[in-house]
Amino acid sequence: MLYPKEILPMKKIIVPTDFSEFAQNALSVALEIAKKADAEIILLHILYVPGSQEIRVNETEFYVSESEDSIYLKNIAEVNQITLQDIIRKTAYPKMSYQILSGNVTNTIVETTTNLEGDLIIMGTQGN
Repeated sequence: MLYPKEILPMKKIIVPTDFSEFAQNALSVALEIAKKADAEIILLHILYVPGSQEIRVNETEFYVSESEDSIYLKNIAEVNQITLQDIIRKTAYPKMSYQILSGNVTNTIVETTTNLEGDLIIMGTQGN
């Protein structure tokens, strides 16, 4: 598939991931488009946690709000951070970053895409 830059004015592609095969396929499509459009890819992993627990992790920030589950959630966030860093390293695409957030999956995808001024969301249709 060819995607001329003239018809793909995308600069930011959001790729929600649950690390499933479907998410990997979505990332492959996003990489193909991003390379043609010279766009940035932001991998987005969302942890659903009950209550008001807040998680924000990216290249420069690691925040998990304090609660009785915070040690457990910090461990999960650390493992997911390593997984995302490994994906980025393996793809070797220089314009890729990641975010790990908490919340309702659908709402968080929409809010994050809006906040980051994403132009396109590419995601698998099935997964975990």
